[in-house]
Amino acid sequence: SDALQAAINQVKKEKNFGILFIPEGKYRISKTIYIPNAIRLIGYGKNRPEFILGANTPGYQEKQNYMIWFTGGLVEEGQEPRDAGAGTFYSALSNINFRIEKGNPEAVAIRSHFAQHSFISHSIIRIGEGKAGMYDVGNEIENVRFYGGEYGINSGRTSPGWPMMMVDTYFEGQRKAAILTREVGFA
Repeated sequence: SDALQAAINQVKKEKNFGILFIPEGKYRISKTIYIPNAIRLIGYGKNRPEFILGANTPGYQEKQNYMIWFTGGLVEEGQEPRDAGAGTFYSALSNINFRIEKGNPEAVAIRSHFAQHSFISHSIIRIGEGKAGMYDVGNEIENVRFYGGEYGINSGRTSPGWPMMMVDTYFEGQRKAAILTREVGFA
């Protein structure tokens, strides 16, 4: 987690925007990874890389918590994150899978409250016993598959109430609903 966060922060500090390529493999996430505006994570290789929240990871049992959180800027150690918002453009995650293992009932794979020119695509999110695959949606979701969880997507109004598009998306095995929406208008 620390190495991934350091690489993301380096791209942001050096260029203020860019793509971080994630090679195929399995990556254990032990805390929230913050992705600032205009940074994109793209997986590559014969097999998609997979981010895994290990069983009983501290911080994912009592209060809703995220594996990936798209933010409105860099989050330095000890700072509270500023959520992505109406001015958060060009953020993305593509071709990366997620898995939430047992003992993480409040885990959410991705928080993506970003705005235009931002997307989540080509991902399989195995939520298991976790809370949701995505919390707060942004500009576009394409070719994403949600398995298990309390919800596939749990979202309030997009940022700042702009339209959002969801295509080629699949839901299976949610305990309460595939989508819980409040003023999003796509369900």
